[in-house]
Amino acid sequence: MKFLYRILIASALVTPCFVCTSCEWFLEEDVESSIPQNTYFRTEEEAVKFLYGAYASVRSTVFGPDFFLVTDCMTDDMEYRVSTNYTYKAISALQHNKQLNTFYTVWNKLYKVVNDCNILIDRTNLLRSDEKVTYNSGNLIEAEARFIRAWAYLNLVQLWGDVPLQTLPTYNIKEDNLVPERAPAASVYAQIFSDLNFAYENLTDKPGSVIIRTDITYPLTIGKGAVRVLLARAYLIHKQYSDVVEYLQPMIDNSGDGADGAGKLYGLMASHEDVFDQRKVTENIEERKREILWTMEASKDNAIYNSWHAQIATNQKRNYNGTSYTDEELPCPTTSATGAFAPTEDLILSYDAQKDKRYQWQYKMYSQAPYSYFLPMKGYDMGATVNNQAGCNQILIRFADALLMYAEAKNELDDPSPAVEALNRVRIRAGLDPVDLADLSDVKSELRDLIMMERRHEFAHECYRIFDLRRTGTYISEMERFNRKFSELKDKGVFKVFVPQYAYRGDFTDVYVWGSSNKYPQSYHVLHPIPYLETVANKNLTQNPGY
Repeated sequence: MKFLYRILIASALVTPCFVCTSCEWFLEEDVESSIPQNTYFRTEEEAVKFLYGAYASVRSTVFGPDFFLVTDCMTDDMEYRVSTNYTYKAISALQHNKQLNTFYTVWNKLYKVVNDCNILIDRTNLLRSDEKVTYNSGNLIEAEARFIRAWAYLNLVQLWGDVPLQTLPTYNIKEDNLVPERAPAASVYAQIFSDLNFAYENLTDKPGSVIIRTDITYPLTIGKGAVRVLLARAYLIHKQYSDVVEYLQPMIDNSGDGADGAGKLYGLMASHEDVFDQRKVTENIEERKREILWTMEASKDNAIYNSWHAQIATNQKRNYNGTSYTDEELPCPTTSATGAFAPTEDLILSYDAQKDKRYQWQYKMYSQAPYSYFLPMKGYDMGATVNNQAGCNQILIRFADALLMYAEAKNELDDPSPAVEALNRVRIRAGLDPVDLADLSDVKSELRDLIMMERRHEFAHECYRIFDLRRTGTYISEMERFNRKFSELKDKGVFKVFVPQYAYRGDFTDVYVWGSSNKYPQSYHVLHPIPYLETVANKNLTQNPGY
């Protein structure tokens, strides 16, 4: 029995698959902590609860620092700025190797998601054949499971390239496939498209529900909009721009922003800040539903600790009176904050500080002699009142991504007018001037750069950057540019840079801010190393070149 198989089977049996922690309403259910291997679930109601367990596995993957480390911290957007954790520092500086546990953790969490979905699909098919689940409900459950599996595999194949492709639950894996080889990326993408097409055919426009009985209804989390966006992401990777437009055009046509979006299925919230401010989740509900297409809820009533909160929070305690924090600009509701992660000066300086509202609210400055730092507010719960507990949700898919992918695809198809229109919707909300095609001399090239920069700013610290750079083939060149910039400062003996303060303060006095660390890009960094422990246990797993 090889290691990968043991991990998968153990996670299926021991992990609380019925623990429904990924959405607030999940927590209202009575749940079980484990499931016998030979039965798993036997009713329609149990099948839905198992689906909630799959959501919980997604939540476990994206919450905390690990997923963030292997995505945003390996780009020019974010860095681990202290030296207390060798693994974190090595990954941030692109000095990582195959033996670092963080890669192993993310790999196994994603495969835990895959296995949960494999079990769910298999058992739902059995229930359907035994007439223990209605055809429609069974399809809805399977569609959500296939969507989640596609999401997991899309992350796996983008981060590692060729990866083992498992579509059977662990209890159905035959002995000769306990140590699977890496499947070609093309095969993995074929499965992703198959899963997403099934999801698209069976889900409703907005998240629906499974009705067990007249008195029992279980909400679901995924609608056609989320499926369209994930399909567009996959097609964009393959530069199939016409397919991107095909799936996103109906969303663009049925959208409106802010108050203008009334009656539409999709759109941007009027305020970018409100999307992420946990204190306002009950405000502007309809706007929120139009923008946020898939999210993992952090907690119910701040009952569950979001460890990412402690990682980005600063040690600096300002205006703490013994029981609460009174500084509205920089609340620090945690006693174990590390302040370990910070945006790079490269990212900070790339914003239009005087106009961009995202910059103005997103980065709170704090001082810790002799330098100042920026605290990223995405993932920071301004309303948390209990130490080490935060209620920030993890937003995985939102409509802004649809707009910017649509703009990118239209531009690549030499149709700049709708591209600019979609781009400007995001820019205008951010407080920026709209792009005028008449001002561009090399329209396609300049518009491409503008769209990529807009993606960088709109999705800062949402784990988009590494995927954007890799799919466009610019990851190494951008990391080399970043490193040259830092090296120039270092050669001059300058270890701090001037950064303008917030525009809304009306004060653009320059302040000293600690600069970023070196990042050391190598040609083989376009993929992550296959976790060493996996290759030891499974001799059929070849390592990515360079590791």
